[in-house]
Amino acid sequence: MTDITVNGNTIDPQEYVSQDAKNHNFIYIQGYHDFDIDQKLRLVEMHVEIQEYVAQHTYLCRYTPEDLETVQSLRFVKSANM
Repeated sequence: MTDITVNGNTIDPQEYVSQDAKNHNFIYIQGYHDFDIDQKLRLVEMHVEIQEYVAQHTYLCRYTPEDLETVQSLRFVKSANM
């Protein structure tokens, strides 16, 4: 996977995989490509609010549910972590 750099901080999505989203309101989601409208609508149905496009194919999102596996299991999502 490609490293993600946000505000000068580099994240290796393979180094750390979040098991859940407890106690956090924001996650990043990386796709295999930029999300199309149908994929974005699917994320909205899952209570994902895309806030900002932060790196190649990567979005900073507001997400309040604790279950992160449902987002991680989507076919168009490469990684989803805190």
